[in-house]
Amino acid sequence: MTSPKKPELEQKPSFRIRQLKKDNALRRRIELELSRRRESSSRTIRKGKIVHGSVMQLHPLEPIICRRATSCYDAARLMSTHRENCVLVVDSDGKVEGIVTAKDLAFRVVGEPMLASSVPLEKIMTPDPICTHVSCIASEALDLMVEKRFRHLPVLDDDGTIVGVLDIAQAYLQHMEKLERLHESSLKLYEALDSVNTELDLNDQPRQVYDYFQNLQAKVKGPSLQLVVNDTTSAVFVSDRASVYEATELMKKYNTTAILVKARNLELAGIFTSKDVVLRVIAAGLDPKNCSLIRVMTPKPDTAHISTTIQSALRQMFNGHFLNLPVVEGTEVVAVVDVLLLIYATLNQIKRIQTSTSMLSPESSSEQDLLWEGFWLSPDQNDQASAGLHSNHSGNYSPRYELYPSDSVSFVIDEHPDSSTAISGSSFQKGDFVFKFKWPVSEERFHRITLRDDQSLERLRDLIDEKLSVNSKQYSIYYLDDDDDLVAITSDSDLYDCICQYWAMSTNKAELFLHFSVDGNASPKQLSESTGNLDSGFRNAIILTSLIGLAAIAGIITYKNRR
Repeated sequence: MTSPKKPELEQKPSFRIRQLKKDNALRRRIELELSRRRESSSRTIRKGKIVHGSVMQLHPLEPIICRRATSCYDAARLMSTHRENCVLVVDSDGKVEGIVTAKDLAFRVVGEPMLASSVPLEKIMTPDPICTHVSCIASEALDLMVEKRFRHLPVLDDDGTIVGVLDIAQAYLQHMEKLERLHESSLKLYEALDSVNTELDLNDQPRQVYDYFQNLQAKVKGPSLQLVVNDTTSAVFVSDRASVYEATELMKKYNTTAILVKARNLELAGIFTSKDVVLRVIAAGLDPKNCSLIRVMTPKPDTAHISTTIQSALRQMFNGHFLNLPVVEGTEVVAVVDVLLLIYATLNQIKRIQTSTSMLSPESSSEQDLLWEGFWLSPDQNDQASAGLHSNHSGNYSPRYELYPSDSVSFVIDEHPDSSTAISGSSFQKGDFVFKFKWPVSEERFHRITLRDDQSLERLRDLIDEKLSVNSKQYSIYYLDDDDDLVAITSDSDLYDCICQYWAMSTNKAELFLHFSVDGNASPKQLSESTGNLDSGFRNAIILTSLIGLAAIAGIITYKNRR
Protein backbone atom coordinates (compact mmCIF):
# COMPACT_ATOMS: atom_id res chain seq x y z
CA MET A 1 0.00 0.00 0.00
CA THR A 2 1.46 3.33 -1.02
CA SER A 3 1.76 6.02 1.58
CA PRO A 4 -0.47 9.07 1.15
CA LYS A 5 1.00 12.06 -0.59
CA LYS A 6 2.33 14.71 1.77
CA PRO A 7 0.70 18.11 1.77
CA GLU A 8 2.11 20.58 -0.72
CA LEU A 9 3.36 22.79 2.11
CA GLU A 10 5.91 20.15 3.09
CA GLN A 11 7.16 19.77 -0.49
CA LYS A 12 7.90 23.45 -1.03
CA PRO A 13 11.37 24.88 -0.42
CA SER A 14 11.90 25.23 3.29
CA PHE A 15 13.43 28.69 2.94
CA ARG A 16 10.05 30.15 1.99
CA ILE A 17 8.38 28.65 5.02
CA ARG A 18 11.23 29.84 7.24
CA GLN A 19 10.99 33.35 5.81
CA LEU A 20 7.24 33.50 6.46
CA LYS A 21 7.69 32.30 10.02
CA LYS A 22 10.48 34.83 10.62
CA ASP A 23 8.29 37.67 9.37
CA ASN A 24 5.36 36.60 11.53
CA ALA A 25 7.59 36.16 14.58
CA LEU A 26 9.00 39.65 14.03
CA ARG A 27 5.51 41.13 13.84
CA ARG A 28 4.46 39.39 17.04
CA ARG A 29 7.57 40.64 18.84
CA ILE A 30 6.95 44.20 17.70
CA GLU A 31 3.29 44.00 18.66
CA LEU A 32 4.25 42.79 22.13
CA GLU A 33 6.73 45.63 22.56
CA LEU A 34 4.17 48.19 21.42
CA SER A 35 1.57 46.82 23.80
CA ARG A 36 4.02 47.06 26.69
CA ARG A 37 4.74 50.67 25.83
CA ARG A 38 1.01 51.23 25.32
CA GLU A 39 1.88 52.83 22.03
CA SER A 40 -0.64 52.38 19.28
CA SER A 41 -2.33 54.42 16.65
CA SER A 42 -5.80 55.86 16.83
CA ARG A 43 -8.21 53.89 14.68
CA THR A 44 -11.60 55.31 15.65
CA ILE A 45 -14.15 54.64 12.93
CA ARG A 46 -17.56 56.25 12.99
CA LYS A 47 -20.61 54.17 12.29
CA GLY A 48 -23.26 55.46 9.99
CA LYS A 49 -25.66 54.64 7.22
CA ILE A 50 -23.96 53.68 3.98
CA VAL A 51 -25.31 55.38 0.88
CA HIS A 52 -25.86 52.95 -1.98
CA GLY A 53 -23.28 53.46 -4.72
CA SER A 54 -20.92 55.46 -2.50
CA VAL A 55 -17.27 54.74 -1.72
CA MET A 56 -18.35 53.19 1.57
CA GLN A 57 -19.67 50.19 -0.34
CA LEU A 58 -16.09 49.46 -1.36
CA HIS A 59 -15.20 48.69 2.27
CA PRO A 60 -12.55 51.35 3.04
CA LEU A 61 -9.88 50.03 5.38
CA GLU A 62 -9.34 51.21 8.92
CA PRO A 63 -6.41 53.66 8.77
CA ILE A 64 -3.32 53.92 10.91
CA ILE A 65 -3.37 57.46 12.29
CA CYS A 66 -0.20 59.10 13.62
CA ARG A 67 0.92 62.53 14.79
CA ARG A 68 3.43 64.73 13.01
CA ALA A 69 6.05 64.06 15.69
CA THR A 70 5.79 60.27 15.46
CA SER A 71 9.14 58.84 14.40
CA CYS A 72 9.55 56.96 11.14
CA TYR A 73 10.77 54.00 13.18
CA ASP A 74 7.54 53.82 15.18
CA ALA A 75 5.45 54.33 12.03
CA ALA A 76 7.24 51.42 10.35
CA ARG A 77 6.54 49.20 13.35
CA LEU A 78 2.86 50.14 13.31
CA MET A 79 2.63 49.48 9.58
CA SER A 80 4.25 46.08 10.06
CA THR A 81 1.98 44.90 12.87
CA HIS A 82 -1.17 46.31 11.27
CA ARG A 83 -0.15 44.79 7.91
CA GLU A 84 -0.68 48.13 6.21
CA ASN A 85 1.15 50.02 3.50
CA CYS A 86 0.55 53.59 4.66
CA VAL A 87 -0.15 55.83 7.66
CA LEU A 88 -2.16 59.04 7.79
CA VAL A 89 -0.66 62.02 9.61
CA VAL A 90 -3.14 64.24 11.47
CA ASP A 91 -3.03 67.48 13.45
CA SER A 92 -4.27 68.01 17.00
CA ASP A 93 -7.87 68.24 15.75
CA GLY A 94 -7.66 64.93 13.90
CA LYS A 95 -7.63 66.52 10.43
CA VAL A 96 -5.51 64.93 7.71
CA GLU A 97 -2.19 66.70 7.18
CA GLY A 98 -0.26 64.13 5.21
CA ILE A 99 0.27 60.55 4.16
CA VAL A 100 3.36 58.33 4.43
CA THR A 101 3.78 55.10 2.45
CA ALA A 102 6.30 52.28 2.46
CA LYS A 103 7.93 53.87 -0.58
CA ASP A 104 8.40 57.12 1.35
CA LEU A 105 10.10 55.30 4.22
CA ALA A 106 12.40 53.45 1.83
CA PHE A 107 13.33 56.41 -0.39
CA ARG A 108 13.28 59.34 2.04
CA VAL A 109 14.69 57.65 5.13
CA VAL A 110 16.89 54.68 4.19
CA GLY A 111 17.80 56.10 0.78
CA GLU A 112 19.03 59.45 2.13
CA PRO A 113 20.22 57.99 4.57
CA MET A 114 18.65 59.13 7.83
CA LEU A 115 18.18 57.51 11.22
CA ALA A 116 14.58 56.32 11.30
CA SER A 117 14.22 56.70 15.06
CA SER A 118 15.13 60.40 14.94
CA VAL A 119 13.15 61.48 11.85
CA PRO A 120 9.55 62.64 12.46
CA LEU A 121 6.88 61.84 9.92
CA GLU A 122 6.36 65.52 9.10
CA LYS A 123 9.76 65.57 7.36
CA ILE A 124 8.94 62.85 4.86
CA MET A 125 5.15 62.91 4.52
CA THR A 126 3.31 63.95 1.38
CA PRO A 127 1.37 66.98 2.65
CA ASP A 128 -2.32 67.67 2.00
CA PRO A 129 -3.18 64.41 0.21
CA ILE A 130 -6.23 64.30 -2.06
CA CYS A 131 -9.22 62.91 -0.15
CA THR A 132 -12.78 61.90 -1.00
CA HIS A 133 -16.11 62.28 0.79
CA VAL A 134 -18.16 59.42 2.21
CA SER A 135 -20.99 60.26 -0.20
CA CYS A 136 -18.77 60.33 -3.30
CA ILE A 137 -19.84 57.94 -6.04
CA ALA A 138 -17.62 54.86 -5.91
CA SER A 139 -16.86 54.79 -9.63
CA GLU A 140 -15.79 58.46 -9.57
CA ALA A 141 -13.39 57.84 -6.70
CA LEU A 142 -11.90 54.85 -8.51
CA ASP A 143 -11.62 56.82 -11.75
CA LEU A 144 -9.64 59.43 -9.81
CA MET A 145 -7.32 56.77 -8.38
CA VAL A 146 -6.70 55.25 -11.81
CA GLU A 147 -6.11 58.66 -13.39
CA LYS A 148 -3.76 59.90 -10.63
CA ARG A 149 -2.26 56.42 -10.11
CA PHE A 150 -3.04 56.45 -6.39
CA ARG A 151 -3.20 53.29 -4.37
CA HIS A 152 -4.67 54.95 -1.26
CA LEU A 153 -7.44 57.54 -1.00
CA PRO A 154 -8.51 58.80 2.46
CA VAL A 155 -12.28 58.98 3.00
CA LEU A 156 -13.64 61.85 5.14
CA ASP A 157 -17.05 62.73 6.56
CA ASP A 158 -18.78 66.13 6.65
CA ASP A 159 -16.61 67.25 9.57
CA GLY A 160 -13.38 66.30 7.83
CA THR A 161 -12.91 63.34 10.16
CA ILE A 162 -11.22 60.25 8.74
CA VAL A 163 -13.59 57.31 8.34
CA GLY A 164 -11.35 55.03 6.30
CA VAL A 165 -8.80 54.64 3.53
CA LEU A 166 -9.83 53.31 0.14
CA ASP A 167 -7.25 50.87 -1.24
CA ILE A 168 -7.68 50.22 -4.96
CA ALA A 169 -5.87 46.88 -4.73
CA GLN A 170 -8.23 45.73 -1.98
CA ALA A 171 -11.26 47.01 -3.90
CA TYR A 172 -10.15 45.20 -7.05
CA LEU A 173 -9.47 41.98 -5.16
CA GLN A 174 -13.00 41.98 -3.75
CA HIS A 175 -14.37 41.99 -7.31
CA MET A 176 -11.70 39.93 -9.05
CA GLU A 177 -13.72 36.73 -8.91
CA LYS A 178 -16.57 38.49 -10.71
CA LEU A 179 -14.23 39.42 -13.55
CA GLU A 180 -12.95 35.85 -13.66
CA ARG A 181 -16.51 34.55 -13.91
CA LEU A 182 -17.14 36.89 -16.82
CA HIS A 183 -13.93 35.68 -18.43
CA GLU A 184 -14.90 32.05 -17.94
CA SER A 185 -18.30 32.71 -19.56
CA SER A 186 -16.59 34.41 -22.49
CA LEU A 187 -14.30 31.41 -22.95
CA LYS A 188 -17.28 29.05 -23.02
CA LEU A 189 -19.00 31.26 -25.59
CA TYR A 190 -15.90 31.35 -27.78
CA GLU A 191 -15.45 27.58 -27.51
CA ALA A 192 -19.05 27.11 -28.65
CA LEU A 193 -18.54 29.44 -31.62
CA ASP A 194 -15.22 27.81 -32.43
CA SER A 195 -16.87 24.39 -32.46
CA VAL A 196 -19.48 25.65 -34.93
CA ASN A 197 -16.84 27.17 -37.18
CA THR A 198 -14.78 24.00 -37.09
CA GLU A 199 -17.75 22.13 -38.48
CA LEU A 200 -18.24 24.82 -41.14
CA ASP A 201 -14.49 24.88 -41.96
CA LEU A 202 -13.43 28.43 -41.16
CA ASN A 203 -10.76 28.39 -43.89
CA ASP A 204 -13.48 28.26 -46.53
CA GLN A 205 -15.20 31.34 -45.10
CA PRO A 206 -14.58 34.92 -46.30
CA ARG A 207 -11.49 36.68 -44.99
CA GLN A 208 -13.49 39.10 -42.84
CA VAL A 209 -15.14 36.17 -41.03
CA TYR A 210 -11.74 34.63 -40.32
CA ASP A 211 -10.37 37.97 -39.07
CA TYR A 212 -13.43 38.46 -36.89
CA PHE A 213 -12.93 35.19 -35.04
CA GLN A 214 -9.19 35.74 -34.68
CA ASN A 215 -9.92 39.14 -33.15
CA LEU A 216 -12.57 37.61 -30.91
CA GLN A 217 -10.10 35.00 -29.68
CA ALA A 218 -7.55 37.69 -28.79
CA LYS A 219 -10.16 39.69 -26.89
CA VAL A 220 -11.42 36.66 -24.99
CA LYS A 221 -7.91 35.72 -23.86
CA GLY A 222 -7.25 39.28 -22.71
CA PRO A 223 -4.02 41.28 -22.91
CA SER A 224 -0.74 39.68 -21.88
CA LEU A 225 2.12 41.09 -19.83
CA GLN A 226 3.66 42.19 -23.12
CA LEU A 227 1.25 45.15 -22.97
CA VAL A 228 2.85 46.62 -19.84
CA VAL A 229 6.49 45.65 -20.39
CA ASN A 230 8.44 48.73 -21.46
CA ASP A 231 11.37 50.90 -20.41
CA THR A 232 9.65 51.93 -17.18
CA THR A 233 9.29 48.31 -16.04
CA SER A 234 12.84 47.19 -16.88
CA ALA A 235 14.40 45.01 -14.20
CA VAL A 236 17.04 46.57 -11.96
CA PHE A 237 19.68 44.18 -10.62
CA VAL A 238 22.04 44.31 -7.67
CA SER A 239 24.66 41.92 -6.33
CA ASP A 240 23.82 39.72 -3.37
CA ARG A 241 26.88 41.22 -1.69
CA ALA A 242 25.34 44.69 -1.63
CA SER A 243 24.01 46.35 1.51
CA VAL A 244 20.42 47.41 2.07
CA TYR A 245 21.47 51.04 1.71
CA GLU A 246 23.07 50.39 -1.69
CA ALA A 247 19.99 48.52 -2.88
CA THR A 248 17.67 51.30 -1.70
CA GLU A 249 19.83 53.88 -3.46
CA LEU A 250 19.26 51.97 -6.71
CA MET A 251 15.52 51.82 -6.03
CA LYS A 252 15.45 55.57 -5.59
CA LYS A 253 17.62 56.20 -8.66
CA TYR A 254 15.40 54.14 -10.95
CA ASN A 255 12.16 55.02 -9.13
CA THR A 256 11.19 51.41 -8.54
CA THR A 257 9.89 49.70 -5.43
CA ALA A 258 11.44 46.33 -6.27
CA ILE A 259 14.98 45.33 -7.13
CA LEU A 260 16.25 41.89 -8.19
CA VAL A 261 19.23 40.24 -6.52
CA LYS A 262 21.73 38.27 -8.58
CA ALA A 263 23.99 35.59 -7.17
CA ARG A 264 27.65 35.19 -8.08
CA ASN A 265 26.72 32.80 -10.88
CA LEU A 266 24.43 35.56 -12.26
CA GLU A 267 21.29 33.56 -11.49
CA LEU A 268 18.25 35.22 -9.93
CA ALA A 269 18.78 34.83 -6.19
CA GLY A 270 16.02 36.98 -4.73
CA ILE A 271 13.90 40.11 -4.75
CA PHE A 272 13.92 43.07 -2.37
CA THR A 273 11.09 45.59 -2.12
CA SER A 274 10.21 48.79 -0.29
CA LYS A 275 7.93 46.86 2.04
CA ASP A 276 10.80 44.55 2.92
CA VAL A 277 12.65 47.73 3.90
CA VAL A 278 9.81 48.67 6.25
CA LEU A 279 9.32 45.28 7.92
CA ARG A 280 12.69 43.57 7.82
CA VAL A 281 14.98 46.57 8.16
CA ILE A 282 13.41 49.67 9.74
CA ALA A 283 10.90 47.91 12.02
CA ALA A 284 13.53 45.31 12.93
CA GLY A 285 15.93 48.07 13.98
CA LEU A 286 18.73 47.09 11.58
CA ASP A 287 21.38 49.45 10.22
CA PRO A 288 20.87 49.67 6.42
CA LYS A 289 24.57 50.30 5.75
CA ASN A 290 25.72 47.31 7.78
CA CYS A 291 22.89 44.94 6.84
CA SER A 292 23.61 42.50 4.03
CA LEU A 293 20.92 42.34 1.35
CA ILE A 294 20.97 38.55 1.33
CA ARG A 295 19.82 38.64 4.96
CA VAL A 296 16.54 40.47 4.29
CA MET A 297 15.67 39.69 0.66
CA THR A 298 13.02 37.19 -0.41
CA PRO A 299 14.86 34.24 -1.97
CA LYS A 300 13.88 32.60 -5.27
CA PRO A 301 10.89 34.75 -6.24
CA ASP A 302 8.16 33.44 -8.50
CA THR A 303 8.17 34.60 -12.11
CA ALA A 304 5.73 34.81 -15.02
CA HIS A 305 6.33 34.47 -18.75
CA ILE A 306 5.79 37.54 -20.87
CA SER A 307 2.96 35.75 -22.70
CA THR A 308 1.00 35.27 -19.46
CA THR A 309 -2.28 37.16 -19.45
CA ILE A 310 -2.57 40.10 -17.08
CA GLN A 311 -5.52 38.48 -15.34
CA SER A 312 -3.54 35.27 -14.73
CA ALA A 313 -0.60 37.28 -13.41
CA LEU A 314 -2.87 39.15 -11.01
CA ARG A 315 -4.33 35.91 -9.75
CA GLN A 316 -0.82 34.53 -9.23
CA MET A 317 0.16 37.62 -7.26
CA PHE A 318 -2.94 37.67 -5.08
CA ASN A 319 -2.72 33.94 -4.39
CA GLY A 320 0.96 34.30 -3.55
CA HIS A 321 0.50 37.47 -1.49
CA PHE A 322 3.20 39.50 -3.21
CA LEU A 323 3.14 42.86 -4.98
CA ASN A 324 5.96 42.53 -7.50
CA LEU A 325 6.41 39.88 -10.18
CA PRO A 326 9.52 39.35 -12.34
CA VAL A 327 8.68 38.77 -16.02
CA VAL A 328 10.79 36.35 -18.06
CA GLU A 329 11.21 35.80 -21.78
CA GLY A 330 13.11 32.65 -22.54
CA THR A 331 15.67 32.38 -19.75
CA GLU A 332 16.10 36.12 -19.25
CA VAL A 333 14.31 38.38 -16.78
CA VAL A 334 13.11 41.33 -18.85
CA ALA A 335 10.94 43.29 -16.42
CA VAL A 336 9.38 43.56 -12.99
CA VAL A 337 5.69 44.50 -12.86
CA ASP A 338 3.82 45.56 -9.76
CA VAL A 339 0.25 44.76 -8.85
CA LEU A 340 -0.96 48.35 -9.23
CA LEU A 341 0.33 48.55 -12.80
CA LEU A 342 -1.62 45.42 -13.73
CA ILE A 343 -4.76 46.63 -11.97
CA TYR A 344 -4.59 49.97 -13.79
CA ALA A 345 -4.12 48.16 -17.11
CA THR A 346 -7.15 45.95 -16.44
CA LEU A 347 -9.39 48.82 -15.35
CA ASN A 348 -8.31 50.95 -18.31
CA GLN A 349 -9.20 48.06 -20.60
CA ILE A 350 -12.68 47.86 -19.07
CA LYS A 351 -13.10 51.61 -19.50
CA ARG A 352 -11.94 51.44 -23.13
CA ILE A 353 -14.48 48.73 -23.88
CA GLN A 354 -17.15 50.89 -22.25
CA THR A 355 -16.06 53.97 -24.22
CA SER A 356 -15.93 52.18 -27.56
CA THR A 357 -19.40 50.75 -26.99
CA SER A 358 -20.71 54.21 -26.10
CA MET A 359 -19.24 55.66 -29.31
CA LEU A 360 -20.98 53.00 -31.37
CA SER A 361 -24.24 53.66 -29.57
CA PRO A 362 -24.24 57.11 -27.90
CA GLU A 363 -27.71 56.63 -26.46
CA SER A 364 -26.37 53.67 -24.44
CA SER A 365 -23.67 55.66 -22.65
CA SER A 366 -25.71 55.91 -19.47
CA GLU A 367 -26.21 52.15 -19.55
CA GLN A 368 -22.46 51.67 -19.92
CA ASP A 369 -21.87 53.91 -16.89
CA LEU A 370 -24.22 51.67 -14.95
CA LEU A 371 -22.24 48.63 -16.11
CA TRP A 372 -19.00 50.26 -14.88
CA GLU A 373 -20.58 50.99 -11.50
CA GLY A 374 -22.13 47.54 -11.45
CA PHE A 375 -18.68 45.99 -11.66
CA TRP A 376 -17.78 47.62 -8.32
CA LEU A 377 -21.18 47.55 -6.63
CA SER A 378 -22.48 44.03 -7.12
CA PRO A 379 -25.67 42.99 -5.31
CA ASP A 380 -23.83 40.31 -3.37
CA GLN A 381 -21.77 43.02 -1.68
CA ASN A 382 -24.72 45.03 -0.38
CA ASP A 383 -25.57 42.72 2.48
CA GLN A 384 -22.03 43.04 3.77
CA ALA A 385 -21.55 46.70 3.03
CA SER A 386 -20.89 47.78 6.59
CA ALA A 387 -19.48 44.57 7.99
CA GLY A 388 -15.84 45.06 7.10
CA LEU A 389 -15.51 48.67 8.19
CA HIS A 390 -17.87 48.86 11.14
CA SER A 391 -17.16 45.60 12.88
CA ASN A 392 -16.22 46.07 16.52
CA HIS A 393 -12.64 44.97 17.01
CA SER A 394 -11.29 43.99 20.35
CA GLY A 395 -7.85 45.43 19.78
CA ASN A 396 -5.95 47.92 17.71
CA TYR A 397 -4.75 45.37 15.21
CA SER A 398 -7.39 44.29 12.72
CA PRO A 399 -6.02 42.02 10.00
CA ARG A 400 -7.84 41.97 6.69
CA TYR A 401 -7.54 40.01 3.42
CA GLU A 402 -5.13 42.45 1.95
CA LEU A 403 -1.74 42.50 0.27
CA TYR A 404 0.60 41.52 3.04
CA PRO A 405 3.57 43.43 4.50
CA SER A 406 5.96 40.75 3.27
CA ASP A 407 4.61 41.47 -0.17
CA SER A 408 7.56 40.03 -2.03
CA VAL A 409 7.43 36.71 -0.22
CA SER A 410 6.57 34.33 -3.03
CA PHE A 411 4.75 31.96 -0.73
CA VAL A 412 2.70 30.18 -3.40
CA ILE A 413 2.04 26.55 -2.59
CA ASP A 414 0.95 25.71 -6.13
CA GLU A 415 2.93 27.63 -8.71
CA HIS A 416 0.77 26.27 -11.54
CA PRO A 417 -2.73 25.97 -10.09
CA ASP A 418 -5.37 24.06 -11.93
CA SER A 419 -7.41 26.44 -14.04
CA SER A 420 -10.59 25.25 -12.43
CA THR A 421 -9.43 26.64 -9.12
CA ALA A 422 -7.97 29.81 -10.57
CA ILE A 423 -11.35 30.66 -12.06
CA SER A 424 -14.01 31.41 -9.52
CA GLY A 425 -15.89 28.21 -10.11
CA SER A 426 -14.42 26.99 -6.84
CA SER A 427 -16.76 26.09 -4.04
CA PHE A 428 -15.78 28.96 -1.77
CA GLN A 429 -14.75 32.57 -1.95
CA LYS A 430 -11.28 33.44 -0.72
CA GLY A 431 -12.74 35.93 1.75
CA ASP A 432 -14.66 33.25 3.72
CA PHE A 433 -13.00 30.93 6.22
CA VAL A 434 -14.70 28.03 7.99
CA PHE A 435 -13.79 26.95 11.52
CA LYS A 436 -15.12 23.80 13.13
CA PHE A 437 -14.92 22.79 16.76
CA LYS A 438 -16.76 20.65 19.28
CA TRP A 439 -17.42 20.85 22.97
CA PRO A 440 -17.11 18.66 24.86
CA VAL A 441 -14.30 17.19 22.77
CA SER A 442 -15.69 13.71 23.34
CA GLU A 443 -18.80 14.59 21.33
CA GLU A 444 -19.10 13.38 17.75
CA ARG A 445 -20.94 16.43 16.41
CA PHE A 446 -18.94 19.43 15.23
CA HIS A 447 -20.04 23.04 15.32
CA ARG A 448 -19.21 25.08 12.24
CA ILE A 449 -18.88 28.84 11.91
CA THR A 450 -17.92 31.02 8.96
CA LEU A 451 -15.69 34.04 9.43
CA ARG A 452 -14.56 36.55 6.86
CA ASP A 453 -10.82 36.92 6.71
CA ASP A 454 -11.06 40.62 7.54
CA GLN A 455 -12.88 40.03 10.83
CA SER A 456 -11.34 40.01 14.27
CA LEU A 457 -10.72 37.57 17.10
CA GLU A 458 -13.56 39.23 19.00
CA ARG A 459 -15.96 38.31 16.20
CA LEU A 460 -14.68 34.71 16.25
CA ARG A 461 -15.34 34.51 19.98
CA ASP A 462 -18.82 35.98 19.52
CA LEU A 463 -19.68 33.26 17.01
CA ILE A 464 -18.35 30.53 19.32
CA ASP A 465 -20.29 31.99 22.25
CA GLU A 466 -23.49 31.87 20.22
CA LYS A 467 -22.94 28.19 19.44
CA LEU A 468 -22.07 27.12 22.99
CA SER A 469 -24.02 29.66 25.08
CA VAL A 470 -20.92 30.49 27.09
CA ASN A 471 -18.83 33.50 27.99
CA SER A 472 -15.74 33.98 25.84
CA LYS A 473 -13.59 34.65 28.91
CA GLN A 474 -13.98 31.03 29.96
CA TYR A 475 -11.92 29.39 27.25
CA SER A 476 -8.72 29.61 25.22
CA ILE A 477 -8.56 28.89 21.49
CA TYR A 478 -5.90 26.76 19.79
CA TYR A 479 -5.20 25.42 16.30
CA LEU A 480 -2.71 22.99 14.77
CA ASP A 481 0.00 24.63 12.68
CA ASP A 482 1.90 23.03 9.79
CA ASP A 483 4.32 21.42 12.26
CA ASP A 484 1.39 19.79 14.12
CA ASP A 485 2.04 22.03 17.12
CA LEU A 486 -0.77 23.56 19.13
CA VAL A 487 -0.72 27.34 18.75
CA ALA A 488 -2.82 29.67 20.90
CA ILE A 489 -4.93 32.35 19.22
CA THR A 490 -4.69 35.32 21.56
CA SER A 491 -4.71 38.25 19.13
CA ASP A 492 -5.94 39.29 15.70
CA SER A 493 -2.45 38.62 14.34
CA ASP A 494 -2.55 35.03 15.62
CA LEU A 495 -5.93 34.54 13.96
CA TYR A 496 -4.58 35.93 10.70
CA ASP A 497 -1.52 33.64 10.87
CA CYS A 498 -3.85 30.66 11.30
CA ILE A 499 -5.89 31.60 8.24
CA CYS A 500 -2.76 32.21 6.14
CA GLN A 501 -1.26 28.83 7.02
CA TYR A 502 -4.38 26.96 5.96
CA TRP A 503 -4.69 29.04 2.80
CA ALA A 504 -1.12 28.02 2.05
CA MET A 505 -2.30 24.41 2.20
CA SER A 506 -5.04 25.24 -0.33
CA THR A 507 -7.93 25.03 2.11
CA ASN A 508 -10.25 27.51 3.75
CA LYS A 509 -11.15 25.24 6.68
CA ALA A 510 -9.49 24.66 10.04
CA GLU A 511 -10.35 22.90 13.27
CA LEU A 512 -10.18 24.81 16.53
CA PHE A 513 -9.56 23.33 19.97
CA LEU A 514 -11.14 24.98 22.99
CA HIS A 515 -9.70 24.74 26.47
CA PHE A 516 -12.00 25.91 29.25
CA SER A 517 -10.82 27.46 32.51
CA VAL A 518 -13.40 25.92 34.80
CA ASP A 519 -14.54 27.83 37.88
CA GLY A 520 -17.53 27.60 40.13
CA ASN A 521 -19.35 30.48 38.55
CA ALA A 522 -19.58 29.69 34.86
CA SER A 523 -19.17 26.74 32.53
CA PRO A 524 -20.76 25.35 29.39
CA LYS A 525 -23.89 23.29 29.75
CA GLN A 526 -22.01 20.09 29.04
CA LEU A 527 -18.91 21.00 31.02
CA SER A 528 -19.80 19.01 34.13
CA GLU A 529 -20.12 15.85 32.05
CA SER A 530 -16.77 16.11 30.32
CA THR A 531 -14.35 17.95 32.59
CA GLY A 532 -12.66 14.78 33.73
CA ASN A 533 -12.01 13.68 30.15
CA LEU A 534 -10.84 17.04 28.83
CA ASP A 535 -7.17 16.20 28.42
CA SER A 536 -7.71 12.79 26.88
CA GLY A 537 -10.49 14.11 24.69
CA PHE A 538 -8.27 16.94 23.55
CA ARG A 539 -5.51 14.53 22.56
CA ASN A 540 -8.02 12.33 20.74
CA ALA A 541 -9.30 15.37 18.89
CA ILE A 542 -5.77 16.15 17.71
CA ILE A 543 -5.27 12.58 16.50
CA LEU A 544 -8.65 12.69 14.79
CA THR A 545 -7.66 15.90 13.00
CA SER A 546 -4.53 14.23 11.60
CA LEU A 547 -6.57 11.27 10.36
CA ILE A 548 -9.11 13.59 8.77
CA GLY A 549 -6.27 15.45 7.06
CA LEU A 550 -4.81 12.23 5.65
CA ALA A 551 -8.23 11.13 4.46
CA ALA A 552 -8.77 14.49 2.77
CA ILE A 553 -5.42 14.25 0.98
CA ALA A 554 -6.21 10.72 -0.18
CA GLY A 555 -9.57 11.94 -1.43
CA ILE A 556 -7.95 14.74 -3.42
CA ILE A 557 -5.49 12.31 -5.02
CA THR A 558 -8.34 9.96 -5.97
CA TYR A 559 -10.32 12.85 -7.45
CA LYS A 560 -7.36 14.01 -9.56
CA ASN A 561 -6.65 10.47 -10.79
CA ARG A 562 -10.27 10.10 -11.90
CA ARG A 563 -9.96 13.32 -13.89
